Amino acid sequence: MLIKFNVQFARFLTTFLKEFKMKKIHFVATAMLLAITQSAFAGQGCKDNFDDMGDEDVGRVFKSTELVEGVAVSDAIKRVNKSLRFEGWKIKSVGKTAIYAYNLVANNSKKTNPLTINFDAKEGGVKVSMIYRTGPGINVNKSDVKKQFCSITNSAADK
Repeated sequence: MLIKFNVQFARFLTTFLKEFKMKKIHFVATAMLLAITQSAFAGQGCKDNFDDMGDEDVGRVFKSTELVEGVAVSDAIKRVNKSLRFEGWKIKSVGKTAIYAYNLVANNSKKTNPLTINFDAKEGGVKVSMIYRTGPGINVNKSDVKKQFCSITNSAADK
C-alpha cells in the first residue's frame, strides 16, 4: 500500500510540477510581453492623446498632441517637414511655429485632406499638436492616422 501511495504521489507531484512549470513559463512570458509592450508605447502621447470626432457622412477630425523632450521648435519643424515630404505629403506652408500640409483624396485629385501641425516651445522640449481633417464621404482608417501622428512626433524627436 505504501508503494501504491508513493506511485500516486509521484504522479501527482510530476503533474503538479509540469503544470506549475508551464504556468510559470506562461507567467514569465506574459510579464515579458507586458514589459515590452509598455516600453514600446511609453511616452507615445500621439496614441494616448489621440481623439477623433465626426463620421464619414459629415467628415472627421483627428487630433493628437505629444511633448517631445530635448528638441527645439526650429529643429522639430525641419525634421517633420523633411519627413512629411519624404512620405509624399504636399506642403502648403512652413512657418516658425506650424506646418500646413495636405494629401490628395485617392478617388478625386481635386479634393484634399488638410493636416495642421503646431509646435509650441515648452520647458524641456516642444509640444507637437496635430489636426487632420477629412471631408464628407472620405473613409480613413483610424489606426493609420494614429500611426501617421506617431511618425510625425518620432521624426520631430529624430527617432
